[in-house]
Amino acid sequence: MTLASLSVSSLVLAFSLTPRTALAATLVVDAGGGGDHTSIQAAVDAASTGDTIEIRAGTYVETVEVDGKSLVLQGAGSSSVSIQGDGSAAALAFDGTGSSSVSGLSLEAGERGLTVRQATVEGSGLVVQGNTTSGSGGGVGVFEGAVLSLSSCTISSNEAGEVYHGGGLAVFDSSVDLTDCVLSGNEAEEGGALYAEGSTITLVDVTVQQNTARSHGGGVRLRDASSLEATSSSLEDNSSGGRGGGVSIDDSDSSWSDCDMSRNQSDTGGGAMHLSGQASAGSSVDGTLEDNSSSGAGGAIWASSHDLTVSGELSDNISPSSENGGAIYASDLALVLQDLQISGHTASDGGGVYLASGATLTLSDVDISGNTALGSGGGVYAADRVLSSSARIEGNEAAVSGGGLYVTEGPVTLSGGRIAENVAGESGGGLLARARPVHISGAGVRDNTAPQGAGACLLGAGSADLEVSVQLSTFSGNLATGIGGGLYIDSFAAADIGDSEFSENQSGSGGGGIYALGVGQLELHELDVQHNSASTGAGIYAATMAGGEAREIELGGNVASVAGGGALFSSPGGRFDVHNLRLVENEAPVGAGLYLAVDDSGLLALSNLDLVANRGDGVWMASAPASSVVNTNVVGGTGVGIGSDSATHSGRLAYNLLYDNASAWGGELGDLTGTEGNIALDPLYASWAADGDPSGELLLLTSFSPARDAGDPGLEDLDGSRSDPGSYGGPDATDGDHDSDGSARSDGDCDDSDATVFPGASEILYDGADNDCDPETLDDDLDGDGWGHEEDCDDEDPEINPGAEDLEGDGIDQDCDGADGVAPDDTGGPGDSDDPVDGDDNDGDGWAAPEDCNDQEPSAHPGMSEICTDGFDNDCDGAVDASDADCLSDGTGSCGGCSSARRSPAAVLLWALVLCGVWPSARARKFLATPTSRPRV
Repeated sequence: MTLASLSVSSLVLAFSLTPRTALAATLVVDAGGGGDHTSIQAAVDAASTGDTIEIRAGTYVETVEVDGKSLVLQGAGSSSVSIQGDGSAAALAFDGTGSSSVSGLSLEAGERGLTVRQATVEGSGLVVQGNTTSGSGGGVGVFEGAVLSLSSCTISSNEAGEVYHGGGLAVFDSSVDLTDCVLSGNEAEEGGALYAEGSTITLVDVTVQQNTARSHGGGVRLRDASSLEATSSSLEDNSSGGRGGGVSIDDSDSSWSDCDMSRNQSDTGGGAMHLSGQASAGSSVDGTLEDNSSSGAGGAIWASSHDLTVSGELSDNISPSSENGGAIYASDLALVLQDLQISGHTASDGGGVYLASGATLTLSDVDISGNTALGSGGGVYAADRVLSSSARIEGNEAAVSGGGLYVTEGPVTLSGGRIAENVAGESGGGLLARARPVHISGAGVRDNTAPQGAGACLLGAGSADLEVSVQLSTFSGNLATGIGGGLYIDSFAAADIGDSEFSENQSGSGGGGIYALGVGQLELHELDVQHNSASTGAGIYAATMAGGEAREIELGGNVASVAGGGALFSSPGGRFDVHNLRLVENEAPVGAGLYLAVDDSGLLALSNLDLVANRGDGVWMASAPASSVVNTNVVGGTGVGIGSDSATHSGRLAYNLLYDNASAWGGELGDLTGTEGNIALDPLYASWAADGDPSGELLLLTSFSPARDAGDPGLEDLDGSRSDPGSYGGPDATDGDHDSDGSARSDGDCDDSDATVFPGASEILYDGADNDCDPETLDDDLDGDGWGHEEDCDDEDPEINPGAEDLEGDGIDQDCDGADGVAPDDTGGPGDSDDPVDGDDNDGDGWAAPEDCNDQEPSAHPGMSEICTDGFDNDCDGAVDASDADCLSDGTGSCGGCSSARRSPAAVLLWALVLCGVWPSARARKFLATPTSRPRV
């Protein structure tokens, strides 16, 4: 058998084994008589399942019913083939369990255009128009589990009966897919274009426009666990006499992806959408909703008990000024707004978005701008929880409170994002939150305006579960005509404000940067508070706190018109510690750096501060006689360093360094320099200048600072040594390696501003630094004679320095005057470099030359008892030591005039040499007469 014959045989065998069915036929319908039939119904009746009915151009006035058969109805085109129903039934109906397709027809003037009951129908290129039904589905009705798919279709100008639904399309317990279709100009009681109960609807590239519902759902109405999925579709110019000008959904779910809804209108709520109840997931909307209007709340969307996610853009939707939610009104649901812009809305409360009690709001990458509330919440009004991430709430306005965001009850969490340029008529220009925990992290709160709390106004009720946390955020350029320019906090159990910036905020009253009142536990830490202004407490105003601390804060360039340029702390109810702060170039008439008020119990405890170049007082205590200031440097102020209005100050004022202020101590305080460890020395900072720029100061103590280890001995620095005064000292200082030399302050780096200075470094001679942080190897006085290298002509020999006695003839210039012995210009008269000048008491012993025979030695002057071993003529009688009669033995073993002096072994040796007729050299005499130990200058 050949390969060819095998192939043919195989094909014959395969054909013979295939089940034998009747071959599909094509029946031609021609109204003019040129086909198999002149009516479509006649062809349908004659056809069998699988047949194709080809319908030629013409107008067919009849009603056509396909009952249980699976047919293909193929018209010549909707513009040339019209089925005109006679009003008794649908122009075309599919009934039964068949699966058919229909195309290229116009269905008109019927008691419905198309009916599909139980059957599966696929249609394309259909026009369904001008049909009217006394029931539901004026254009198309789909019932009893039917499946209808339509593409490239138009359903227009159809009407459902007076109390019936779905002017264009009504779907009951069935499934409908529409692709590239237009539903326009239809009318019904509910669902002007589309009505569905218990059904599944899919819309792709569908336009729903100019439809009317006498009650709800001008464009689309879903009920009873229906679901709708729409993609790249639009709802335009639809209207309802009730809810939802574009869409009305009850107890159903929907998804709208890349869909636009514009110019829809409702006579109650939800200009574009009205959502109530849900089947499972609620709805998601992604698209543009603009220029919709409602006569009730929610110019674009009204939703209740229906979880909702919205993305895209909502703009210029309209609701009455007496209603809430210019764009969205929501209650009892979870509302998620993500990748969304909301702008150009006006309402009573919630110019952009209004959430009633029970509704929670999540914002993610949302821009809410240019909205207006005639009440509160220009951008957003929320009664319950708000969770925001990377939201931008800008340029909104509220006549009352919360220009950007207003939250009445629920907790608030803001992560990232920006709240800027919002305005409130009363409180909270950017944000107002009442009563619940508030957590703000990584947010920018800028250029907002309100009388109170321009940036953020947080109002608690003092309950134990109420707390505020502000971290890693920036508050700048906010303007309060009253209290609290940047941040206002009142009556919370706890507040933790850290790692944040408060700059260029203004307040007409207290607290330019921060205003905190009545907080139980107030924690302020790692803050940068710069260039704020207020009448009191320009940087920080904190009062009536029950306890807490302020630590590691930079306060610079803040200006108060009355008191407390840097900060004001007042009326604590419990201990409040203020430590490791740097306050530079702040200004106020009283308390330019710090103003402490109303503390008679010692609850305000200040330690380890740097107050530098403040224009006014460093620290002023008003009615605060028990406040304490310890380990603090106050330098270069134009007022008093530390002052008090109390003459009896019971607080501890100790181990402070006050230098170069207009006066060190002021008010009713006496001068405490030299008491309790208080000193008046240059701290030798790395750098500082009163130049109007507080940002350039580096207030680290250099290696030779006299403040090193001069603080409270009861406190230790991070390296375990005795504490330094100033903000980088004490046990609570923040550790670091500012100069990046690999050694932190806790490692013993004695100058963290100089990378050549750290423990173990090589000592660099005469560089002005203790490079190895070891006081025993100071490079400025290597020989330890008390004279620095710039004055000491030999810094390796302790016997040579400007204060030494020059022994003539030994070839050594011991006194560094440029000559051995008496210098050439030593005449003994005025200007003599070695001898005393008449009339001066150069050594401070009460005697001047010429009476004082040695005016460079305080132990030598008339009336002094001779000391027999020191090499000086102590009593100025011309005899020295053993040659003085006072030191000669009287034979009894006593030494007259020197009974209290003992000869040193060197002196005995010198005396023995003299008796033996040997006179030592000048250098030897100097050495032998020098005490074995001498004080360091």
